[in-house]
Formats: sequence, structure tokens, C-alpha cells
Amino acid sequence: MDSVASGNSLPAGSIEEGRLQGACRHDATGPGIVQQVGAARDTRQQPNPMLRRFQAAGSGSLPAPSGAARVPAWGAKTPVLAAICAMLLAACAPGRQGLLGPSPGPLPGAILQAEDRRDPAPLRPLLEDVSAAVRARAALGLGRIADPQDAGALTGLLQDPVAEVRAAAAFALGLLGEAAASEALAGPLADPDAGVRARAAEAVVRLGASGAAALLEPALRDENEEVASMALQRAWRLQDAALVPLVLAAAEGEDSRRRAAAAYSLMRMVGPPNTGATPVPGGTDMSAATRDRAAQVLVALATDDQERVRELAARGLGGGSLPGAEEALLSLLSDPSWRVRVNAVRSLGRLADGFHPESLVLALTDAQVNVRVAAVQALGSMPSTPYLIQQAEALREAPEQPVRLAAQQALATWMGVEFLPSALQLADSADAAVRATAAGILGGIPGAA
Repeated sequence: MDSVASGNSLPAGSIEEGRLQGACRHDATGPGIVQQVGAARDTRQQPNPMLRRFQAAGSGSLPAPSGAARVPAWGAKTPVLAAICAMLLAACAPGRQGLLGPSPGPLPGAILQAEDRRDPAPLRPLLEDVSAAVRARAALGLGRIADPQDAGALTGLLQDPVAEVRAAAAFALGLLGEAAASEALAGPLADPDAGVRARAAEAVVRLGASGAAALLEPALRDENEEVASMALQRAWRLQDAALVPLVLAAAEGEDSRRRAAAAYSLMRMVGPPNTGATPVPGGTDMSAATRDRAAQVLVALATDDQERVRELAARGLGGGSLPGAEEALLSLLSDPSWRVRVNAVRSLGRLADGFHPESLVLALTDAQVNVRVAAVQALGSMPSTPYLIQQAEALREAPEQPVRLAAQQALATWMGVEFLPSALQLADSADAAVRATAAGILGGIPGAA
């Protein structure tokens, strides 16, 4: 069997080779990386003498090998190990250099330990480390610990000459949660580096301080796609009606990524129910005219050529009594994407009184099981009619279990205590999924407990 210990090359794409290549990408700072190399060996093989020597050198019990010529001698057979050992020679030497630059400070593990202990003291001196990677990582750690005393130091780091450090400092200020730090982010929002501007925009939204919407406006129009998309997708969190026109403009733009980000914010701004894959409440106070304008844009987005945009439009159109929502959602029941159809069905189930539930029956015969389940669930949330009860009774014999269980839940919602005998029968099933459904049904029937 090929292995490190046998001296043969590792199979391309093997787990062992992947681990070794992963080790090469780490900051070479001594024993830690040697241990990673040791972990990559097959434990059934005897340790390779060269690896033992490097492990000993990393722990300080032996000097690092000085025969650099020895690496190429066997490197032709084990090119991955040759690269690692060449790196370890430098890592074990005095004044060692990490792959990301000089790293005289503690190992990355020490930073993680400080975070776990919620102790900012060991990290504060590292903000002045000669290594940009260490400064950035320390800033992120201080943000996660979230001690208000570090706001000043992190603000000072926004002037760092390295863009990655400035970006980390901006992001950390957002994690810190000090609303007063928003003013300091005005500079990073105009930084020449797009990555810094993106992290600053995210931090402004996180802090949500007074005046945050005005600070965010330039980011919504940023020439860089990443920055603009970051700001557009998070604009709804500020719940400021002043941002709605900018989001609407982006939703009608030609850039597909910005349209998708704007569609997400718009979907949240119109106030969808607290359901779905991301159950985060939304809602932005806006005038009736602005709300009607938002509805028009969502209806237009329902015919977008991008699947993700249509999916978000389908979700947004279920966020209340929006003009044109029902017609647009019904047309989406024949969308080529089942994800779009699922969200259209769910939104139809949330529309206000006046919707004819019989229109959803078409979705009960959809080719995709998730759409059929969503249709049964949507119908179950509506007032019962003899026609709907008949449909649900028939679906209790559907070939797919999720459809059958959804039908049982719908009938339980409509019938209440009359469904108790059927629920008790489900509770005796040998199938765990059926018993779990029965438990939910019984919990909703008064007196069933």
C-alpha cells in the first residue's frame, strides 16, 4: 500500500495527500504543523525516520536537519513530503518565518484560546505585530470577544497600510456592537480597496445606529459588484424607508447579482411572514404609494431570467395584500424551477381572504414531491371546504410519505378533536417519522394530552 512510511508517492487525490497539501498551506510555525504531517501517516505503518527527526526538531529535542541536499535525494519519490520538509527547515530555524510573513507572536492556537476564554489581554499587543496576518487575526478575535474598551484600538487599525487588516478591523467593529463606532466607519466605506468597503458596509448594518442608512447609501451604489451586493442584501435590516427607492432601482437594474440582492431585501421590506428557509422577521414602514411600487417591481421580478430572482419574488409576493400578487403567483405554478413553484405555492397559501384555494389544486399533481407537500400544507392553512377535505382524504394514500403526512396534518387542522382516533393510530406506527407527525398533531388537539 502506498504511504508516507513506505517511501512511495501518495496516490493523487488521496486523503493522505490532501491532508499533506493542506498542511503546506498553513503558517509554518513549528510543532503544530509537524503534528499535522504525523497525523497524515497511516497509523498501521512504522513512523518514517525523517518524519521522526522533524518531529523531534520541532519539539526542540534535536537540531533541525542541516543536510538540505537530503530533501531532493528522496524528494523525487515523495514530492509532497519534499515540499513540506523544505518548509519545515525554515519553520524550525531560529527567527522562523511563517508563510504569511514574520510571525514572532504566539501560534494561531493561542489566539483561539484567548477567544474561548473571552480574554482580550493577550490579543491587544498583537494589533501592533509586524505580521499583517497576525494583526488581522487579532482584530477579528477582539471583535468576537466584544469588549467595548477595544473600540478605540480597532478604530486606529482602520488606518493600517494593509487592506486585509483594515477590512478585519472594520468587520470587528461591527461585531463589537458599539453604535458609536458607526461614525468611524465612514472612512472605510470610501476606502480604495473593495474588500474594506464591503466589510465596512456589513459592519454599519450590524451596528444599526442612528444615521446608518445615510452611511450605507454610497455602498448601495458602489461600482464594485461585491460591495453593492453586500449592502443591497442587508439594507432591509435597517428598516429605513429612505433606502427603499435605492433597492427598487437596483432590482430593476441590468446586473443580475445586484438584482438578486435587491430582490432579497425587497422581499424582507414588504414584510413576509416569519416562515421559510430563513425565518427572520422583516417589514419596513413605507407609504401606500411606495408599497404599491414595490409590488410592481416584485411582479416584474417574477418573470426574471434568473431562477434565484424569481424565487425571491415569489416569496416577497406572499408578504401581504400586494396588488397583482395572486395573478403573478399563479403564473409561477408552471415555472420550470421547482424551487420557484414551492415558494409560489407557499405564498399563495398566505394571501389574504378572497383567494380561491381551488387554484392550488393544480400543484397537488406537480411532478416534484416538494411542490405537492407545499401545496397540501398551504391548503391546510386555509378554511376547510368539503372539496378540500375530499382532496386531503385522497392524499392519505399518496405513494410518497411526505405527502401522506402533510395530508394527515391538514385534516387534523380542519377536523380537530374528530381526528383524534386517526392520530392515535398514527402514534402506534413503527415508522419514526409517522410517530413524530402524530406527536405534533396530538399536541394541537385540545385535551389529547
